[in-house]
Amino acid sequence: MPTLPINGAQLRVRMVEIELDRLKLDPDNPRLHTAYLTHTLPSRPSETQILQALEALPEFEALLDAISRNHGCFQPPLITVDYRVLEGNRRITALRKLRAEDPQNQRWTTVTVHQLMARASPEQERSLRAKFHLDYVELKVKNPLTIEMIHSAEV
Repeated sequence: MPTLPINGAQLRVRMVEIELDRLKLDPDNPRLHTAYLTHTLPSRPSETQILQALEALPEFEALLDAISRNHGCFQPPLITVDYRVLEGNRRITALRKLRAEDPQNQRWTTVTVHQLMARASPEQERSLRAKFHLDYVELKVKNPLTIEMIHSAEV
């Protein structure tokens, strides 16, 4: 079974197909930081409030279009053992919006995810978020062409 190395530990993960309705958006998502600072989001936001904040991000429409054109996500989101989305909250939000726009289309009812097989500590979760964001930035710096291809296929 694959593992993710984090702070000297190896976290086991599995790839699984999950119904969108089972997934919970993460209120600690780094992309929500500005919404908290500007009081757009309360300190304990509901799932709907998180969804609205993510949809309001300037890059959201481009992501929505990319997922639609490519018939799904290019990179599987990372979720916890209890179905909270650690990485990929915008992708899940986009999939939910596509499902709402076309409820008869079965393509938008499930998503392939990487799921942690055991509970991670808060420190490990923060490290995982940072690792995924830093890996993305490193890829962008090392190979701009690759990142363009990823953007066109959905991040």
